[in-house]
Order: sequence, then C-alpha cells, then structure tokens
Amino acid sequence: MPVRALNAGGAGETLQLAAAVRYAAVMGANVINMSLKLKVLGDDCPTDAIVEEALAEAVQLGATIVAAAGNDRLRCVGYPASSENALAVGGSGPPEDTDSHADFA
Repeated sequence: MPVRALNAGGAGETLQLAAAVRYAAVMGANVINMSLKLKVLGDDCPTDAIVEEALAEAVQLGATIVAAAGNDRLRCVGYPASSENALAVGGSGPPEDTDSHADFA
C-alpha cells in the first residue's frame, strides 16, 4: 500500500512522517519502506522522538521498518535507519564507481 509521507518535492515535517508510519502500521503493513532520512545539519545525525515513538508502535503491530542508511559521507547512519526499530539498508555499485553507491554498502 503506498502511503505518502512527504510532499511532491520530497520535503515534509516529522509529524507527517510519524502519521504516515502509524497509518501504514494500523492498516496492516508488514513492511514499511522508508527511502528517506531526516535532514542533516553540519556533522550531526538527528533523531526525532515523535518519529521514534511511531516506529516503535509500528514494530509492536508487527511491521518491519526498512530505511535508507544515507549518502551524506557522514560517520553515522541517517535517521530513521539508525533507529533500533529499523533495519538500515544501502545500495552498492562497482568499487571503482564511488559516486554510485551508499556510504554504508
């Protein structure tokens, strides 16, 4: 079931994200795929208590959360992939093509 958490430009608020996660979980989603991360400011990898609560609720309802690890060349996994309630995933490509794969592949 597709659920839009962000606007057409790929932007949104954490309240929208949490609401989308809760909606998907209540509607019976087995897997919630989150190909997104919170905006990084400086070298900090942010988290969000409201989204974290929604992720925990979704897991309690039986959903598996899969989220993008990130491509910002940081020393941490982006959020929500860094949540203990999520499975972080990344892409990969040929080793010589450093621009085509994620930082954590």
